Amino acid sequence: MAIDQAASNVQIAIENISAKIAELSANPKPSYQIDGQRVEHTEFFRMLCQQLEELRRIQMKLQGPIIKSSRGISY
Repeated sequence: MAIDQAASNVQIAIENISAKIAELSANPKPSYQIDGQRVEHTEFFRMLCQQLEELRRIQMKLQGPIIKSSRGISY
């Protein structure tokens, strides 16, 4: 049951991050500096993409191993 909840949480996080990435892609903002503070929108976008990639790896691990069986045919 805990694995099902974890898989559900990961799926929700993937959906949220994907939506944010789509939003940022549709309305890109430039990086800028104001009052000595740097705002890096491109770095934020890159971080979201890395998080999405990691969540997808976790999602695949939670799904378990993929077992494919086959039979050999002699010729």
